Amino acid sequence: MNFVVALLPEARPLIECFKLHKRKSTSPFPIFENTDYRLIVSGIGQVRAAAATGYMLGQMIETEPLLNIGIAGHGTMPVGEAFIGNRIFLREDKSVYYPPPVLDPSIPTSALQTIDHPEKNYPDSIGYDMEAHAICTIAYTSITRELVQVLKIVSDNPSNPLEKFTPDQAIALITDKISLIEDVVSQMKTLAKELAVDPILLELISEIQSSHHFSVTESHQLRRYLERASALGIKVEKIQSTANSSQDGKSILSFLEGEIKSFSTFS
Repeated sequence: MNFVVALLPEARPLIECFKLHKRKSTSPFPIFENTDYRLIVSGIGQVRAAAATGYMLGQMIETEPLLNIGIAGHGTMPVGEAFIGNRIFLREDKSVYYPPPVLDPSIPTSALQTIDHPEKNYPDSIGYDMEAHAICTIAYTSITRELVQVLKIVSDNPSNPLEKFTPDQAIALITDKISLIEDVVSQMKTLAKELAVDPILLELISEIQSSHHFSVTESHQLRRYLERASALGIKVEKIQSTANSSQDGKSILSFLEGEIKSFSTFS
């Protein structure tokens, strides 16, 4: 299990919770680890986050979950609220990422915009951070998308501007959400074991989910349909072609349902 964290104050509660030790050997970024977990402190901004994520990928022997944890501003959520990024975007980049909704649906979700400087005006009802988009961009090159998630804790909003925020508050906010973080980590580790069963099928699921939006219910439905389609021998190329030409997730689900019924009828 891997964590990418921007700043050491954000990392400290995780280091204590998971009993991590600082790596003694030389590395371009501070790394804390034990036999089960690895945490890298990237520094602020997209360039550092991308470089740290790339370095983290080089440490992995096999595909492992990666969780970006940190504080973020938000247009409407209260300070201290935790949320999962469900749409991660950079205004200057066409790439928009939709981390598959595989975590506990009771955890709040929010769109998250990565920006170059701390947000002071909070124009939209979304989150604002400085690393998530870069992390996803790099991590998605090597890790199944379901195993890359972003968890943020709100540090500032229109009523509580960032100018008043201190490193000690970052420690306190993340410490307060340690139980939630442990639960998310447990879910991701369990999911990683499940995904290891059929990597080809799960890569197809991730590919489709990365290009179309699915609700939590639809995400589970997609998985069931693709597992059934695989068992029936429906060709992956046909599914990929249809997914690439479909306008939305519902169209893909409708196609898969029809194919499954057709194969079931004539088999």
